[in-house]
Formats: sequence, C-alpha cells, structure tokens
Amino acid sequence: IKPHPAKKPKMFDGVQTMNQLESSGVLGTVKIRKAGYPIRMSFDKFNRRYQIIVGDVATKKKGADLSREVLKAVQMTDKKYAQVGKTKIFMKSEAFPMIERRRNEFLLKHAQKLQRTGRGLLDRVRANAQRCHRAQERLGSLLAFEYKEYMKRSAAEREERARLRREAEIKFRGLRQECESQAETTLRSTFDEWQQGFSAIAADRDRVVAEERARLER
Repeated sequence: IKPHPAKKPKMFDGVQTMNQLESSGVLGTVKIRKAGYPIRMSFDKFNRRYQIIVGDVATKKKGADLSREVLKAVQMTDKKYAQVGKTKIFMKSEAFPMIERRRNEFLLKHAQKLQRTGRGLLDRVRANAQRCHRAQERLGSLLAFEYKEYMKRSAAEREERARLRREAEIKFRGLRQECESQAETTLRSTFDEWQQGFSAIAADRDRVVAEERARLER
C-alpha cells in the first residue's frame, strides 16, 4: 500500500490509499470479518476476564458452562451477539463493548465495596487507636495517682515507724532508769540491812565480852 504516488516524505493521499485497500480486498476482508465473529476467546481466558459478572456462580461452574452463565447474565445468548463453540467464545464486534461495559460496572461496584470496607476498617482502626490512647492516658493517670498515694502511705508509714521507734526508745530509757533506780535502792537497802546486822553482831559480841570479863573479875 503506497500512501501517495510522489514518493516524497510526509505526504498522504487518502483517496488513493482507500482505492488500494478496496482493490486489494483488505476492506472486503474487514467487512466479512466484522459481519462474522471477530472477537474470539478461549473459555479459560473468557472466564478469567468476565467471571466477576456472575459472582458466586463462578465457584460452582467452569469451562463452557461458566461462559454460558456469563453470556446469560449480560443478555447476550442471542446469536446476533455471541456463540459458544467447542473451545472458544465467538463475539460480534458490537457485543465486545457491551460485555466490557458490564464488566467495568461490576468492577466499579466491587471497587466501591472494597473502598467502603477499607474506609470502615480504617475508621475502626483509628477508633481503636483513639480508645487505646485514651485508655493509656487513663492508665497513666491512675498509675501516677496510685504512685502518689503509695508515696504518701510510705511517708506516713515511715513517720509512724519513726514515732513508734522514738516512743520505744523513750520507754526503754525510762525502764532502764527505773530498773537502775530500783537496783540501786535494793542494793542500798541490802547494804543497810547488812550493816545493821553487822552492828547488831558487833554489839552482841561486845556485850558477851563485857559479861565474860565481869564474870572473870568476880
């Protein structure tokens, strides 16, 4: 196919080019192919691309049966749109944009559903994060309060123990002084009793000696 007879660059003769296409039979072939079923896909390829249209049915059927369900869902069972062969699906040129449009509609619907689910999940994650943050703040406040109360109790307990220790020391010193005083009094009393006893013994001895002298002198 020559774009023009001048054999120069950047030139194009549309009429001559069209005449060449017609005379070579290219346009006739295109028209014949367009009048037939130019879009041809194997069952696997067709099902992989369009099974989203039938949803859960895709898990129950496969092969030609699944392809028929897809064509039925998009209302293209008439031969003017498509036909099911032994290994392939044959579609008219005008049928292809129709089924593509339905596929895009289902893709959009699923995309919107995924977006809603994703946004819902993201909102729940954010809400959970906020609840966790508030719970952490409350826990931090509670721990700080409990720590302060513990320190107060510890300080009060330390003061109480110190007070009891001081009182015990005072009582101990008092008891020790009392014991020392009682011991001193007891020792003094005992010493006085001994001294009195010794004095009495000495007096008796002197009396006996005096009596014995008097008797001897007689």
